[in-house]
Amino acid sequence: MDPSTEGQTEPWASPRLVWREEWCLGIEALDTDHRELMRLLNRLLESQGQALGDSERHQADGGQGPAEPGQVADLATLIAHLRDHFRREEELMAAIAYAGLEDHSSEHAMQIAELLALCREFEISGASRLAAESLECIKRWCFDHFVTEDLRLADAYRAHQTRLPPPDA
Repeated sequence: MDPSTEGQTEPWASPRLVWREEWCLGIEALDTDHRELMRLLNRLLESQGQALGDSERHQADGGQGPAEPGQVADLATLIAHLRDHFRREEELMAAIAYAGLEDHSSEHAMQIAELLALCREFEISGASRLAAESLECIKRWCFDHFVTEDLRLADAYRAHQTRLPPPDA
């Protein structure tokens, strides 16, 4: 058992996400993107811990302080990465005439819209850190998406590859 998830029922439930090779799709660009996504999520989680420490110090002084610039920047970086990743996925889906393209793309668009709304809300709220529930939702969505939806895409990609004629010698 992975020590980072010992006693946990879900892999995403640990404070840090740890990449598991069984999550690989066998599509190099997407696997690289997913590993980077996990790195960015973990950076956001780490900045959450730092913001918590800063917030506790700030509250001890009696103030409420604005959102931590590091967390806002980390969330913006995560959103930018997801936009690029989703574009790559959608290009791949179009190239193989993936039957789930419309639904999968809609899910991408909804996730980006939710993250942008969260980012705006966070910036204007005056909160010193993201809500723990928001971080858990982001982690859960990313995990669920790439171990369910993206695995279906990988299966369709492999099926498409087996139907292609061999390259000219």
